Amino acid sequence: MFGSRKFVAAVFIAAASFGFAAPAYADECSDNLVKVEEAVASAQLAEADMASVQGFIEDAKAKQAAGDAAGCADTLAEAKAVLQIE
Repeated sequence: MFGSRKFVAAVFIAAASFGFAAPAYADECSDNLVKVEEAVASAQLAEADMASVQGFIEDAKAKQAAGDAAGCADTLAEAKAVLQIE
């Protein structure tokens, strides 16, 4: 079964699709990070909210460096909610 051409092709296609999706997710994280940092520059937030957003940014950068694009995106979504940006 593992030697059949169809199985090998299916495994290759599955692996390739995951490989192509990861860079797109990583680019989305980078783009969102830029949006959040730009919004912080002009944001009028309470000190506690600004500290929260800064913490989210640092956490997102750490997750991005670790290759956790989904975690980075989730963390930046929290920062965007505090900043009230899309």
